[in-house]
Amino acid sequence: INGRLDGYICVSEAAAAAAGQRHDAARAPPKVIAPGVQLASVDHVEQARTERADAQPTVVTAGRLEHERRFDVLIDAIPLIASTFPDCRFLIAGAGKAEHDLKSRARGLGLERVIEWTGWLPDTAPVLAQSHVYVNTWPSEGFGMATAEAMGYSLPVIVTDTGASPELV
Repeated sequence: INGRLDGYICVSEAAAAAAGQRHDAARAPPKVIAPGVQLASVDHVEQARTERADAQPTVVTAGRLEHERRFDVLIDAIPLIASTFPDCRFLIAGAGKAEHDLKSRARGLGLERVIEWTGWLPDTAPVLAQSHVYVNTWPSEGFGMATAEAMGYSLPVIVTDTGASPELV
């Protein structure tokens, strides 16, 4: 069906390139229209920055807890990070099929005290406001809405050098 369309819209250059490789848009080259992101107000971001200035260092990640999203990479890195920053805590916001395996992996590494599993959050603003760094481990990111929202909170972001993440950053 896509090959018969007069137009094809993608959320990023990476998504457009992937559509081209799949020959999804045979009649027309894909056009990129990035999604809009609802940003917090400047006052709210400044308040969050002030409040987290003296807070315990916090790393946050958010998304569907599925194996392909590679949250295991972050979990495996936490012991190294904790050896350098022993007061650092980690918030993992999300739910999904890999949740049990990820929690088991964290327990096996003795990380129960440093990881808080928030479950699925309809709004990530509260965890972004209290965090210092955002991590996106997904290697096939099409746009990275949560990454864009984290940058809106003036958070440094750590992303994979794949998909649309480098484009977004």
